[in-house]
Amino acid sequence: MAQANEDIRYYYQSLNYENRFYSNEEFNFYSDDVDQLQNGNSDNHCNIIKSENKLWSIKCSDEGIHNFIMTSKKGNKDSFDVNIEKRQYCFRWNFITTYSETRPKPFNVILPGEEFTARLWVVSGEENNISNIVPTNFEKDITIGLYMNGLTPTINFIDEENIFEIIDISFSKNEGYWTVSLIAKEAGQILFEIHNNNIHLFNCTVEKTRASLSVINKLLTTKTDDIEDDVKIPNNSIKIYQNPCFKNFFIAKSDNNYGVKSFVYTIDNFRTLNPIFLKQMSQIKEKDTIIDIIPINSENLFILTSQNKLYKIKDMKTAEEINIFPVDQTITNIKMTSFCTPTVNYIKSTRDNNKIENYNNYYVAYRFKDNRFYFTTDNFESINLTYVKQYGAIIDIEINPLNKTFILLMQNINKSNSILIYDPEKDKIKDGFNFETGISQNDEKKYFIDSLEKIVISELGTNELFIYGKMRLFYSPNSGEHVFEMKLINKNDDQALLMRNEKIKNVITSKFGNVAVQTSANRIFYGSSFSTELHEIISGISKDDISSTIWFDEFGVLYVITSTPNEPYLSKRRIPIYNELAIKRSNKNDESSIKECPIYEFNSDIKSKYFIDIGETINFKTSVTVKSDYLDEISFIYSDIDLLNITYKDNEIAPADKFSDNSIKTLTREVQITNKYKTKNGITSIVIAPQNNQVECQIEPKKSTIYLKCPPSRNIRFNVTESYKSLTCENTKYPGSFKYYKKYWKNWKKNEIGKKDKYELFDCSIYGPPIPAYYLNEFIPTLSLYDGDKYIKDIDAEFVLIEDKGSIAYSFSKKLKDTNCTTKPQTWEEMIRRYPLNDITNVWTKENYIPCTSDTDEFNENKEYQIFSSNNNGIIWKSQNNMYLMFTAIVIDPEYSYCKLKTKFAIHVYGAAMKTYLQLIIVLITSLLIALLLVISFYLYKHFFIKKKEKED
Repeated sequence: MAQANEDIRYYYQSLNYENRFYSNEEFNFYSDDVDQLQNGNSDNHCNIIKSENKLWSIKCSDEGIHNFIMTSKKGNKDSFDVNIEKRQYCFRWNFITTYSETRPKPFNVILPGEEFTARLWVVSGEENNISNIVPTNFEKDITIGLYMNGLTPTINFIDEENIFEIIDISFSKNEGYWTVSLIAKEAGQILFEIHNNNIHLFNCTVEKTRASLSVINKLLTTKTDDIEDDVKIPNNSIKIYQNPCFKNFFIAKSDNNYGVKSFVYTIDNFRTLNPIFLKQMSQIKEKDTIIDIIPINSENLFILTSQNKLYKIKDMKTAEEINIFPVDQTITNIKMTSFCTPTVNYIKSTRDNNKIENYNNYYVAYRFKDNRFYFTTDNFESINLTYVKQYGAIIDIEINPLNKTFILLMQNINKSNSILIYDPEKDKIKDGFNFETGISQNDEKKYFIDSLEKIVISELGTNELFIYGKMRLFYSPNSGEHVFEMKLINKNDDQALLMRNEKIKNVITSKFGNVAVQTSANRIFYGSSFSTELHEIISGISKDDISSTIWFDEFGVLYVITSTPNEPYLSKRRIPIYNELAIKRSNKNDESSIKECPIYEFNSDIKSKYFIDIGETINFKTSVTVKSDYLDEISFIYSDIDLLNITYKDNEIAPADKFSDNSIKTLTREVQITNKYKTKNGITSIVIAPQNNQVECQIEPKKSTIYLKCPPSRNIRFNVTESYKSLTCENTKYPGSFKYYKKYWKNWKKNEIGKKDKYELFDCSIYGPPIPAYYLNEFIPTLSLYDGDKYIKDIDAEFVLIEDKGSIAYSFSKKLKDTNCTTKPQTWEEMIRRYPLNDITNVWTKENYIPCTSDTDEFNENKEYQIFSSNNNGIIWKSQNNMYLMFTAIVIDPEYSYCKLKTKFAIHVYGAAMKTYLQLIIVLITSLLIALLLVISFYLYKHFFIKKKEKED
């Protein structure tokens, strides 16, 4: 008994004279005298409960000395201290499955759908690698001791979609371990945690232990496909089609189960499914089957059939046959653009400034191993024929809207594969990579590859593409001009050798840079385009799911899509890639060795999109923090730099802490990008990621779309002098219409000088308030460039100026003799005559501007020069009237900007000198008045003098 006060007596339920307990361990005491008990530390780390039988229970989660204050019914107080210690994790769980009792080494690997037995026991927490399949004598004694104290394992799954079913669990005292009978339905990496039910042995407990179970598929090993004599490259047993401009809309067609005369479509990423059967469409013949599909939008599509017919399916209900191809032409494939660009918002915002070719309407049709192909830009209302006979036969075609090209995989005249890059606008073909003359990066031997089958353009929206055939996979960062071979890393090389005629049958990518490969043996390899290696994953496709394919959803999650004979005709199963990557992978030679991602952090301030005008620059900074011994293996990859000049500076930063062991370093790269060409625009992308060859590194790349076009809010403005910047339409007086005096305005369409005065309405919201300009001073207009309301710089390019309503009450101060012209320059009179448009402000543009230094010819040097550049030209007012004028300034330098830069402003000319004839009239009238005054003065004087003289007389 422990007695602290004669009025307060209490007894510990268990003997513990040192008042030492462990965190999260419940301890009790009994007292007749204690009425209240509270934690004197004023924290909430201890839970206090009083039961009806005068028993107090305390459990503390925080270590340290805790003080408890007892209060009796009489109000007396006393206290006691308890030392809460953290129980040591002396033990952990060991979980193994074995194929047989005699197997020398344990593998946590099972097959789906079959019952397996696992063993579970307690081992020392200091043991990392357990090689035995039964407990040692020490492990057996500890496990039995804990079991006798009430220890029971609890298994919790980390991923609720990937679990195994526990059929039975029992403990054997003779063997010293629990036996777990389990079944896993699907292949995958199952992650789970084994918990202790708060049982301990002295000051030791069993640590919560994370474990994994690999559920692998029974792989197909008798695949005997041979593509040498195929009429066309065989499709996957199930194929998915998508219009990239409608991200949630997919069509799935299977050659098995629900048949080749139907397909399933979804408008919500396979959450709901809708079947379509050709027999419901009377226009399609009964024996006709689907060969290929192009989704036009979420309601309409093109289908190519086995009877060489092309149909347009409208509203998923009716079929309309399209007779566009020659009768003797067989078509085996139809294709559409690989991704959607430019976006609708971009087209809207730049419609006035740019002519954008929409490559989303480009479709191509061809026959496998033919020497010609057709393409259309108007939904097969018309077609264009292109021959490639001199290059060989066509294997596959993809449309890349980014660089406006068709990428052709060919079999050349020497029966080797090669890449062609076709520009449909210029009707020109450029040679890409030749697999007959290329050099392997693996063994530096000369290539001769003739088995490539398909081209896949990356979902990253760049010029990246993949080419594959048999078990070879190649990557190209620049539309096939150069390629790099990628390695498929087997989990078991010996088992892979047993698979006859295995070949790659599907390659897919995600918008995050992930790449997945499906083989004919239903093996799956996974990696990224930033690594040269793709690793086989255990989460493959089951042997029975021969009508399956793989698919990335919008979040980069990998799924298996399998066709079924009954509704809803498709099933979807997530492949737990990240479960496998979360564990410590083992290499082939030492299954206990740890291979972890060496990259700790990857950051970049790159924006998701940029607009670069001619001569402009963007800057961003990227950094990666890694283990120091991996630093040399990490670099940055830039995709699609054909239109860009990229320069960068690398720096290596050591840890800031001077006491650090230098095991971590940071590489930074400062990047500067400009456009490569002054007159060539386009859309390009950059993808940045640290390069690594380990599948464990799941690092999302940084992507930016760069528009080498007119920025949507780009504009120019007339520079107003400081004294007039406060003028607004509200605080400025001006007439509602401006007067144009006869002989000082011109009808440009009729080429006639105005014979009478006219008035033109003025809209201040278009031109702004009229800016005063003194008549006798030369008027020198200057312009500035803006993004929205943000000032960028002063305009230093050639621009022209014209009065919108036809005023000719001004001339240009600069003469041709003061310029560098070598031929007669363009003038407004010439441009208006050559381009007779209703709006004269549109006749002289950067598209038709010809510099006066482009040729050599004789010209009159005394003529005026009508082009402005910075402040080297001006305007002299000719009309002897104060007047209001409305001007438009147009930048005509074609190498200054992608934009059509134009601005309007109004001028109030004041202080004009009086006209000559008015001056003469005033002088004449004044002279007459003076003469009259002199005459009157004479007569007055004479009259006064005569009167005076008469008086004197």
